[in-house]
Parts: sequence; structure tokens; C-alpha cells
Amino acid sequence: MRMKNGGRLDFWTLENGIAGRGRRYHRIVIDEAAFTKDGDNKTDGAMMEIWEKSIKPTLYDYGGEVLICSNTAGKNSENFFYNICTDEQYGFGEFHATTMDNPVLPKRLQNESPEAWMQRRAKILDDLRAGNDPLVYAQEHLAEFVDWAGVVSLPGKNYSSTISLCPSLRTANACLQLLIRPQRQGPNTTRLLSPSLLSNATAQPTRL
Repeated sequence: MRMKNGGRLDFWTLENGIAGRGRRYHRIVIDEAAFTKDGDNKTDGAMMEIWEKSIKPTLYDYGGEVLICSNTAGKNSENFFYNICTDEQYGFGEFHATTMDNPVLPKRLQNESPEAWMQRRAKILDDLRAGNDPLVYAQEHLAEFVDWAGVVSLPGKNYSSTISLCPSLRTANACLQLLIRPQRQGPNTTRLLSPSLLSNATAQPTRL
């Protein structure tokens, strides 16, 4: 897709093992990364292999960055998203917010007073805690990586969204900054991992 200002958007499926190979990008967005193929960078078609061999090299020309979005999908040492969120060797910094940190949940009704909205909000958040299995609540609303070992079945409905940003490749010593992205309306948990193009700034995990 070409824009009037000269910009360009390319769309790729992660079922394509050579997605983006040979291109160069300022920014890449990967959606639902936790649900891609598991495995390391030696596993054919694994997300880690696609990332390291095909996608990551496209960012070097412009010192680009990648926005990685996904719901958490349990603790899994073979899972790409779990690894980039929990293993410091991949160079990601994390910014974490839960459903309760969403300041616009739920959407305020027309003519609803602030007091009535706050009461309705409190009830909805209480219902989320009371009406969900603790593991489901932890994963879907607290954006935590839950250990589902021994659990018979996973919940069929997902509410959360998890967002990650790869460190900038422009500097070998990239620091962190928070990039704000509006949350979807409705129950929604968010993780942010963000790069910084600054070389002397620091940041701590930040609640949205």
C-alpha cells in the first residue's frame, strides 16, 4: 500500500518463512506473536527463526524498530513471545498494564455521571475477579504468563492484548522509552516493550 506522502505499507503472513526478506523498514508490526510456531532459531518456520533470519535484518538500514502485539499464552520456553518478554538476552524492556489500569474501561454511557460511571466500573472489575478462574484472570486481565501445566483445557475466550517493542537497532546501547498506544475498548490487558532512539535515557516498567 503506497501513501500520497511517499510512505509504504507491506503486509506479510508469518506462515511465510521469508517474510520481508530483502526489504528494509523503519518499523515493523507483528500481531499475535504468542500464537506463532514454537521453536528456536534452528527450527524451520519457528517465529524465532523468522525473526532472527528474515525480519530483524530488515531493520538495520534505518535503525528501525518492531512493535510486537499478542495476548500472553502461558509459560513456554519454546514460545517466541514468552522468551522476548522474560529473557534479557533478547534486549527487550517491558512496560506492563492490566485491565484495571485502563482508564476508559468501560466506555462511559451518554449522559452518565462520573459518579455513576465509577460505580459501574468498580462492579465490572469486581465481576472480572469473581467470575473467572484465578489462572484465567491472571492471564487475561493481569497480563501474566501463567503456568497451565496440568490444566485440562484453556479458556476459549481471550480478552487481553499484549504489546511489545524491540529495542532500536540504531544504537548498540539502546535505552527504553514508553510509546503510548490506545487500548481497545472492553476488558483489555497490555504489555509494552519499547525501544528508545536516545542513548542516555533510562526507564522503568510503567503503568499506562
